[in-house]
Amino acid sequence: MPLSSQESATPLSMFDILGFTIPYELTYTNILNILDLSGIPLRSEERGIAYPLIIGGGSAVFNPEPMADFFDAIVMGDGEEVITEIIDCYQKWKEEKGKKDELLRLLSGIEGVYVPSLFHVEYKGDGNIKSVTPVGNAAEKVKRRIIASLDKASFPVRHIVPYARAVHDRLTVEITRGCTHGCRFCQAGITCRPVRERSPEVIEDIVRRAISATGYEDVSLASLSTGDYSSLLPLLNRLMNSYREKRVSFSLPSLRVGTLSHSVLKEIKRTRKTGFTIAPEAGTERLRRVINKPISEDELLKTVADVYREGWRSIKFYFMLGLPTEEIKDLDGIIGLTGRAMMIGRGLKGGKRKIRISLSTFVPKPHTPFQWIGQIPGEEIAERQRYLRSRLRKGDIDLQMQHPEISLLEALLSRGDRRVGRLIERAWNLGCRFDGWTEVFSYERWKKAFIESGIDPLFYAHRNIAVEETLPWDHIDTGVTKDFLVSEFEKARSLVTTPDCRYGDCCNCGVCIDGGSGEIRPFIAEVIGMDAEAEQHPDKERSVTPDYFRVRMKYKKEGEIKHISQLEFMSSIFRAINRGGIPIAFSEGFHPHPRVSLGHALPCGMESSAEYFDMVLLSGMRPSRLAGILNEELPDGIRIVSAGQLHPGSPSLSSSITGLAYVVDLGGPVSSIDMIIEEFMKRGEIQIRRVSKSGEQDVDIRPMLLEIKPMGRNGVFMFLECINDVHCRPQEVLQEIFRGCAGIPPSFAIKRIGQYIKRAEKWYDPIDLCATNTNSHSTGYQGGEEEATQAYGLYVEEPTTKPTQVAE
Repeated sequence: MPLSSQESATPLSMFDILGFTIPYELTYTNILNILDLSGIPLRSEERGIAYPLIIGGGSAVFNPEPMADFFDAIVMGDGEEVITEIIDCYQKWKEEKGKKDELLRLLSGIEGVYVPSLFHVEYKGDGNIKSVTPVGNAAEKVKRRIIASLDKASFPVRHIVPYARAVHDRLTVEITRGCTHGCRFCQAGITCRPVRERSPEVIEDIVRRAISATGYEDVSLASLSTGDYSSLLPLLNRLMNSYREKRVSFSLPSLRVGTLSHSVLKEIKRTRKTGFTIAPEAGTERLRRVINKPISEDELLKTVADVYREGWRSIKFYFMLGLPTEEIKDLDGIIGLTGRAMMIGRGLKGGKRKIRISLSTFVPKPHTPFQWIGQIPGEEIAERQRYLRSRLRKGDIDLQMQHPEISLLEALLSRGDRRVGRLIERAWNLGCRFDGWTEVFSYERWKKAFIESGIDPLFYAHRNIAVEETLPWDHIDTGVTKDFLVSEFEKARSLVTTPDCRYGDCCNCGVCIDGGSGEIRPFIAEVIGMDAEAEQHPDKERSVTPDYFRVRMKYKKEGEIKHISQLEFMSSIFRAINRGGIPIAFSEGFHPHPRVSLGHALPCGMESSAEYFDMVLLSGMRPSRLAGILNEELPDGIRIVSAGQLHPGSPSLSSSITGLAYVVDLGGPVSSIDMIIEEFMKRGEIQIRRVSKSGEQDVDIRPMLLEIKPMGRNGVFMFLECINDVHCRPQEVLQEIFRGCAGIPPSFAIKRIGQYIKRAEKWYDPIDLCATNTNSHSTGYQGGEEEATQAYGLYVEEPTTKPTQVAE
């Protein structure tokens, strides 16, 4: 089965263009895997016009050479404008029925598009690059594409919202692009210049439309240094006030020490607080001057104290290991700074505080002042890690470190040339996938690939490179001059810092272009005012919502959506409520949540035609209208089938539902199934052993089996009762029914068809106990075969053999 697209299930090989965003070098093998799973040849030279055009872009392509053999074209820089130009170019070429080499030449004429096959690389006898020469009419250098204004750039507001939980499962809005603080290890600080801010009014409009379209309850205001945004405090203030009642939280993922104020901290803490991240990078002021991050220890500790006083209980420190000129004193600086931060936390009231330390290894990145400096050897990295681990005592400090082998591989791929492509392909052939995931990463496979491909990792990762040497990425023009990088390299050796040009004189990096239609300049948005109402009532408390309008929903969960878990289903419900504009009530406390409660959890992978959840609303709505709104917003496969308003004080679903009905599709006929079930139900005791974290326990499930009946020869109906909060799982019942039986199909499909509340020895559908509901007839438990056929539509097949004819 070929890999296919998400929305239309079209095989990827049938598309005209297949584009990869590449955020990280250790995803390279995944790209080859995707191509292979799609039936697309890996190498550009092997793909004719019958295959898609393979293009790439993103933050990890500014040294495109390791992946040059696999891509037809790679975009350098901002993609908002260039993607439409690529599509227009492709469309015109397709209409003219041209050859592939003609398409590649046309694409190379678009600013920002690099076509690897139009550059020839020649090497010296010592392995260094002799020259990188354009072929034909290709330009000598490929200029990075830069958009002048974020306000004019398109921004997607209808994000894909996953039902399964994903990493960074939130709405991300870029408020600034570019950073000129000039940290000398940071590639993005070079390749994203100049600073361009999005106007506050545009950001507010994007947030409004995106939340309405997606229902996200978490918004990240993203940039390389969010604290430098000129209107941060008034923007945050306005957003917090606009979405206070909906409990939408706003996070600032990249806050530089020195840009934080008490006012910003107070705004952030108005919604859910999680951890707080501070990035000193180095343990001493000397080393911070080397990397051009001149932050004093006093500033760092003041920030720690401010964060703790505002209510945060956990702080995360980012440090880098193996930075140029690092000494043992710098490692001791990490230990000392962490210890002093812990002392601040202990000196404050309110319980224990935690510090998490993330310690990554320095990787020399292309187009940075440190691109010429080799990474320290893996043995030295491991020794420094041991030194820190032995001195940072455990308990309130959580220390996370990167594997030295992963750091070595990242450095190799970051500084590799075109020859490294054969290493990547060989590693993929040996089974390397998801190399950035420690539980999957296999250095043994990579070591074998080093040998078989003839690539020496030390040549690329650990070697110091002469400034005059031709680099694999020298033909990529980021806009920042090589002279500027050399100057910053020399300043690092002399402990000289370079100020941010936003707040001082121009540092002559070369990226800005004055005048003409192609003018590229920093853009700082106009500062807006604070919300007037918030200034008058900054700490206005929300009123407690009375429990006066509760509704109950009955829904089906069928088809592929059965594979999402109960927690993921809850997220889907919350987002459907947000998209539908339903006035949901929230819980109080530190982490407010929508007041939605579910019944018994449906196991992942099981379908159901009778699931329930209760909601508390701020204002009254007709249950039928509420169901209609939710059905418009819920995922395919989840559908509200009835709704009702609850009586005041009604008990929760999980405490009141004690009857559960299931049907089982056995996947094939089972001979004499009626006799097997009849004998099973005659047993007076059915002991099963359950294993949990607390140990093993024997449970007699026989009293919980109220009714079990065959449904033809390939189906089973069962009605189970929960007794004293002890549940009986249908899988356990099936195991016991067919234990020792031959000829049983290997897998069963179980579907829940009913949940019931017991009142006066009668079983009722939870919807029937509402004050008002949309049910046209009672759906209380009616028993066995009738129940299964009515609620499930299960076939009831007449047996083709007599019960006495038992198959061996």
